[in-house]
Amino acid sequence: MSWDVILVRTKTNEELVEEINETNTVVFKTKDVIAKLKEMFASVDHVDDHWLHYEGESYAISFNLTENNHIMMHISILDEPDDSVEVVIRDLCRLFECRAFDTTSGVFIG
Repeated sequence: MSWDVILVRTKTNEELVEEINETNTVVFKTKDVIAKLKEMFASVDHVDDHWLHYEGESYAISFNLTENNHIMMHISILDEPDDSVEVVIRDLCRLFECRAFDTTSGVFIG
């Protein structure tokens, strides 16, 4: 199973999806994001400053940092059922003080 999730940080982190735009998003600083991801995932593969990849036992995440107003995560579930990736998503939201948007359902997670 594959899953695309966007981490987005806004001024209040309470805006509705349709209210999010360039005026209320908070920029992610790429170097800070990379440093925090390397702390959280010791074996993260730092391909370049726009792509990082982590593969755990039950899931893999590719982090796309090409835009600075969000972090796109391409998640692959390697071993089902797996709820641990949801815990990781919540941990990432705390780490980056943001929310996670599920591109499939069109709603915020959690």
